[in-house]
Amino acid sequence: MEDKRAHVHIDNGADFVVDIDSDGIHKKPVGNDNKKERIEKGKKLSNYLTSLGLLVALVVYIVLGCLIPSTWSYLWTIFLFVISLATIPTAIAKRKFSSFRIELAIVGTYCLVGLVTGIWHPTWVMFIGIPIYYTALAPFNDKNKK
Repeated sequence: MEDKRAHVHIDNGADFVVDIDSDGIHKKPVGNDNKKERIEKGKKLSNYLTSLGLLVALVVYIVLGCLIPSTWSYLWTIFLFVISLATIPTAIAKRKFSSFRIELAIVGTYCLVGLVTGIWHPTWVMFIGIPIYYTALAPFNDKNKK
């Protein structure tokens, strides 16, 4: 026997579709793009990269510090870069540029340039990049906040 129920499928471009049939109204997520899953995967990858990155940075810090003793004073800045770069997967998963920690990269760059070259005065200008980054990229953040 053939099922002759009417079936309506509504797709308005959102993160879900609505199916209406004789059993009722059913809201279903579109495809495999489950936002919570995507964010959780991004956080896990970010945590993994942070752990692995800090371990590699520690080895590099110790090895280069022992091989070139004068580098101890400024090699510590690599830890700031590792933490900053590890936030990229979370920012991509959340589709929010503001989740990327640009301030750590700028502080690390400022300290590295200042410690290596001794030029502190003009390089402080790079701190203006922090509000510029967040202001300029705010419109491109994910619009579907739930």
